Amino acid sequence: MNFSRLALGANPGGALHPRPVFLTKHNCGPLTRLVGGSFASLLKLIGLTACLATISPAATVPDVTVAWNANTETNITGYKLKYGTSPGVYPNVMSVGTTPSTTVTGLNEATTY
Repeated sequence: MNFSRLALGANPGGALHPRPVFLTKHNCGPLTRLVGGSFASLLKLIGLTACLATISPAATVPDVTVAWNANTETNITGYKLKYGTSPGVYPNVMSVGTTPSTTVTGLNEATTY
């Protein structure tokens, strides 16, 4: 499986730490219509699912900002961020529009996503 390094994790005070966040590549079939015919290119650049870095048990993390490189094709109609706590199972889906970043809220402390 190929991974692309993505963003930084936030600490309780809001400062950024170099905690890696990864997007993974998955076959999302019907989502091809979401981004036109360029879905394969989109997967090569950013993927559509994320596994967020482990959150320190001592930290209270109210939210995590995830960012990626925007697709160079102009016919993108939006991105979806999928995440969960089990490998290959992503029950949480966020439609984030065309901006290549979003903030995930409501994460549980000491949980790997």
